Amino acid sequence: MLTRVLGAGLSKMANGLERMEDAMAEEADAQATMLHQKLGYLNLIAGVAPRMGLFGTVGGMITSFGVLATEANPSPGKLAGGIMIALLTTFFGLCVAIPTTAAFTFFRG
Repeated sequence: MLTRVLGAGLSKMANGLERMEDAMAEEADAQATMLHQKLGYLNLIAGVAPRMGLFGTVGGMITSFGVLATEANPSPGKLAGGIMIALLTTFFGLCVAIPTTAAFTFFRG
């Protein structure tokens, strides 16, 4: 980004300092726009990952409640399977979302 901004300014050196500054400002704006477009993907991932974890959590809880609904005395092991799915999907969703949000914030700033 820096080399492109400097290159834009240096290419206008013969036109005077004011034109160099204008060319550098225009190129800086163009480069910032390109950078922010790519950062949008990080923001998308950071927003979707917890929802995917929540989706898995709901699926795990449905599994556990399904066991409760169909068996009079369900074993703890059968209930734990659904709860484990719920906790794992929440965990992995947060494992993706937290660092992605941090990276997005860092690069945006």
